[in-house]
Amino acid sequence: TQKRAVIIPGNGCDEGPDGLDDCMWYPWMADSLRALGYDIILSGFPEPVRATESVWKAYVQKLLSQCGDGSPLGKDTLVIGHSSGAACALRLMEEHPIGACLLVSAYDSDMGDSLERESGYFNRPFDFAAMRRNTTPTTEDSDAVPKILQFHSRDDHLVPVEVARGLKDKLQCHYVEMGGCGHFQDDDYEIFFTKMLEFGLLWK
Repeated sequence: TQKRAVIIPGNGCDEGPDGLDDCMWYPWMADSLRALGYDIILSGFPEPVRATESVWKAYVQKLLSQCGDGSPLGKDTLVIGHSSGAACALRLMEEHPIGACLLVSAYDSDMGDSLERESGYFNRPFDFAAMRRNTTPTTEDSDAVPKILQFHSRDDHLVPVEVARGLKDKLQCHYVEMGGCGHFQDDDYEIFFTKMLEFGLLWK
């Protein structure tokens, strides 16, 4: 099976097929994954400011319909979500078994922000048990850790680190906390790959 990946960006990026071509670390990540044999279409998302849940989840499936064998989101897919895109990734993990998930600057509440509230992601409880179940390899090992890796920076000016630590506890996932990275908006982060390899999120 062709291994696939999808990058769900933070809100505020440009729309359209070339919307992420020069946006933060997304093109670097896409190129790095392609070098490992992943099929990935890098694209800006519709409604890029509001990041509406129903629209964004449907767009993920649209992108995947053009990757690999065109099947829906599944165990052949690595999901990468940043900021608002991480909220979308949480909902997708809740609903679908997937191969693995990288969460960057993730959060599970609207943090009192009206725009976040309107997105739809936070209008009902999250099913963290389903997320763990849908990302944990089938194994006899009852201590198997979900294939979820979460990155956060202590100086994130948009998502307080306490929110990220709380999410980590609910997901019971791999967690890397850094300093000095803010909201992770630079051009590349080699440590993403180092840790994805270390924790088995990338497959041959």
